[in-house]
Amino acid sequence: KQNAADEADKFLGCLLHYLEDNAFGIHALEGPDGTDIYILDRLSGMDFAKYICSIPLDESLWELTVTAQVFTNCPAEFPALLYRRYCDAVAISRQALFDTAANYIYGNSKQSVAENHRIMFLSAVQLAADTIATINALAKSEAAAPAQRKLTDFAPFYYPFGGGGGFQLRRYQENENAVSFGINVEARLLYAIPDNLYRNFKTVLSVAAISIWKQPNVWERLLRW
Repeated sequence: KQNAADEADKFLGCLLHYLEDNAFGIHALEGPDGTDIYILDRLSGMDFAKYICSIPLDESLWELTVTAQVFTNCPAEFPALLYRRYCDAVAISRQALFDTAANYIYGNSKQSVAENHRIMFLSAVQLAADTIATINALAKSEAAAPAQRKLTDFAPFYYPFGGGGGFQLRRYQENENAVSFGINVEARLLYAIPDNLYRNFKTVLSVAAISIWKQPNVWERLLRW
């Protein structure tokens, strides 16, 4: 907004580097709900991290194009909504990476190594393109009021019992504007959304099934809550 494009590009370059690294290749094991890059090496006893880093990119990938999406016109919404896209991109690439690992370790995978490379590449490029488009749009226009959002437009930074995306150790599902999960005594579902950004928050709490064992006062506490 201050026409300091050179300075802005420095920070944008750092942001893109971070996003692209975590949404492609071995780094997809890291990031949200992730682990370190050598987890598959330890589990398999093979040098998978070294292998995945040695695969050259097919030149045809440089010809792929994506359509950039501006995902908000409100600067305050940008970090939380970007985090959602970041989590999704990492999850897509992590799944492709696991499939590549299955090919390398067991010789059996759903897609070829080249197709998994393409999936990860497109995931990272789309994330970068959306980020650039949204930042450019925010810099060129006046800040707008936040729109009505669904909770599923955002990604939790803490899931019930840990673990998100397609790799959770407990049942957690998102369906349009509903989230569902099982709990055992206690569960937390936490989001990072700026204070005072939205005027209202509407939700319906639905309990599908409750199993109470040796805790007769739990139901009473639930009713009081």
